[in-house]
Amino acid sequence: MQIEAPLPLERVVPSAPFTITGIDFAGPVNIRCWKPRDTAYIALFTCATSRALHIELVSDLTTNKFLLALQRFVGRRGLPNTIYTDNATTFHAANKELILLWQTLSSAKTQQYYAQNGITWRFIASRAAWLGGWWERLIGIVKQCLRKEQPPYWTTKQDTPLNLLPPLLP
Repeated sequence: MQIEAPLPLERVVPSAPFTITGIDFAGPVNIRCWKPRDTAYIALFTCATSRALHIELVSDLTTNKFLLALQRFVGRRGLPNTIYTDNATTFHAANKELILLWQTLSSAKTQQYYAQNGITWRFIASRAAWLGGWWERLIGIVKQCLRKEQPPYWTTKQDTPLNLLPPLLP
């Protein structure tokens, strides 16, 4: 019998959904919006304990678009305690902007809230993609479902999350 390494503690301790979240991008994917054919990227938010998915569509990989996707995620799923990402420049820039934003908030009450409930951002080691395997595998599953979808592009940015659900459900 093969002995396996123990899972990290934050992946096996019961917690609320998306308390510990892994984030990565997939794509580009073809969409139909204003142009006959356009491209966008998938921001995939993965819960570490339940492996639940939250998918947002972003038009490009800029920090501003990612922060908007993160804002939509937090509005829908709640504020995560810890975020794990790879070392993409988008994630490093977003981390710096969030730290700067939280430091410059004027209200003392708001500052206290973010000090107590702030997000801990952890980056996996450079050139060690297997450390993010618990969210990278789900990206592969989403891509596999998208390849099977007919037609091979999503209709609009607004319809995308609804169009993605049927292939992912058992």
